[in-house]
Amino acid sequence: MSDRSELIGAFDRIVAQASARQPLIAGKQTLTYGDFIERVRRLTTWFGALGLNAGDRVVVASNDESATFTVFMAALRNGLATAILDPACPPEEAKTLIDAADPALVCIDRAIYEAAGLGAALPRSIAVIQIDPESEAQAGGLKRRLASLFGGGKAGDRGNAYPAALAQWSAAANYLGDADGDAVALILFTSGTTSRPKGVELTHANLAAQFKVFLEQYGIAPTSRILNSLPLNHTDGILKGPALALMAGCTTYRHNRFNAQELTALLASIRKDGITHFVVVPTILALILRFAKEADNAFATRDFRFVICSAGYLDEKLWRDFEARFGVTVVNAYGLTEAVCEAIFCGPDEGSRRLGTIGKPNGAEVRLVRSDGETAAQGEIGEIALRGPLIMKGYFRQPEATAEVVKNGWFHTGDLATVDADGFYSIVGRKKSVIIRGGLNVYPEDVTKILRAIPGVTDAVTFGMPDPIWGETVVSCIVPDPQRRLSETDLIAACRAALSPEKVPTGVHFFHEFPRGPSGKIVLNDIKSLVEARQTEAAPAVTGDVETRLIVLAASCFRADPATLSLSSASDNTEGWDSLAHVNLIDAIEETFRIRLSPRDIMRLGSLGDAYEMIVAGQTRNVA
Repeated sequence: MSDRSELIGAFDRIVAQASARQPLIAGKQTLTYGDFIERVRRLTTWFGALGLNAGDRVVVASNDESATFTVFMAALRNGLATAILDPACPPEEAKTLIDAADPALVCIDRAIYEAAGLGAALPRSIAVIQIDPESEAQAGGLKRRLASLFGGGKAGDRGNAYPAALAQWSAAANYLGDADGDAVALILFTSGTTSRPKGVELTHANLAAQFKVFLEQYGIAPTSRILNSLPLNHTDGILKGPALALMAGCTTYRHNRFNAQELTALLASIRKDGITHFVVVPTILALILRFAKEADNAFATRDFRFVICSAGYLDEKLWRDFEARFGVTVVNAYGLTEAVCEAIFCGPDEGSRRLGTIGKPNGAEVRLVRSDGETAAQGEIGEIALRGPLIMKGYFRQPEATAEVVKNGWFHTGDLATVDADGFYSIVGRKKSVIIRGGLNVYPEDVTKILRAIPGVTDAVTFGMPDPIWGETVVSCIVPDPQRRLSETDLIAACRAALSPEKVPTGVHFFHEFPRGPSGKIVLNDIKSLVEARQTEAAPAVTGDVETRLIVLAASCFRADPATLSLSSASDNTEGWDSLAHVNLIDAIEETFRIRLSPRDIMRLGSLGDAYEMIVAGQTRNVA
């Protein structure tokens, strides 16, 4: 058994020193250090009443970010491991992941719990805490309820909704127990719909090592203010957001889950909140550069230090253009969930900064491995292998899968790179088939499995295609049964019902048969070339009045049936209207109607009625 977790020691020190009134999380929600500590203590009592023990697993699936983070840290401090799920994942995927995690407790939004039918699906041996942010307001607020605290609640009562139900539990004087460095703290699933989803196990020692690197590399201090709206079910979201803020004793600012319409609010926060560090993925940089045309001075504050960009390949031109336009430093970082978050850094110090590279390692050893297993020479391409305290414990209950990627202590990433004479690493490609869409990993097998299960689909394949904004988009191809009638709209609708939003294909292409090699294996490069040729063909002319043409364009962007759309269709009630579709719609409107939308128009475009008014106004200006 290793020594007591450094992470728990750091947690206890911060809790002892923190100012109760200081915000830990600010922005969309506010959670002070005082409220956070109080809730962790009360959750500890609740956990104990539910019979949880060190080493048990807790699943969290919630749109309430303060709840997600608080449950995670309460579990961590009590020696429990937490699996954080994407709250947007469909019910069947949620059930698959909960089953894979084999938890003792599920903490889940009431709406998700009911939609997924978990009341009947979960074994009675699994305790449930339903999360309902409105419960506190309806109950008159937690603090007022604490004034009339009446002691313990009924353990396992599924009607108790967090956070209001915390008033039923006293604040624990002691935690359930400690954990050692080898204990699992966090489990993140890299795939959701396969029969055996892979859950990456990150230990207390892994997280402690990553936080040390972050604090050193990025200079995070108690006075820092971190702006990070990335999802909490990814390490870039939770570990470089609220968890890092907690470890430094500072504040993280979180707004709505990122979409193109939030750019104005996001950039306004930098000046208004005195942000020092802005955490993004390359897609966010591309969208800011594309649409935030009136925000050249967004980063020109005395507080702001630099942008931190990871979770995807950062194109050198985008990097240079962004820095030149906004006069700000962009730090690039490379990592994977299996190595916690980041292990190679390009900046902010001059010693590790060279644009176009991923920089130099910090916190891990790096080796480039040739196909014959030997170490690649300088300038030679090899697979990145990492070793050190950041490397995961393994894939949860999958020793065979772990052994495939961790060999003699070296984690083989599947990413190909070169290293120059000065020790700077540069990504040149990927061995893996994973698609990185807007910084989120999409495993094509997840999408293909859903398509192949649809009646009338005899074969299917999924892959990524390059995209200047999103890095890659998800594209699928099928071979249909000629006796069945299938439409692209129906196929995408089936994917939407079964997959998380980032996994839904932006297009489905029909083939009579797939090109195959001598062994019968699909020749993916040939299919990609055929799809690329189709995409470059001239689109048919869209005719009719403005409303008709707009709806046809929108249907194409959303992959929807035009009959289901009208001018009242809005981003919050129309399936397929996500950030990618929003950007595509803007481009299509500008090209089709020969107008230019202002950044203000783009940010307030929330319905097709808004778009219609903008088109008419734009055409009027052009005539004048």
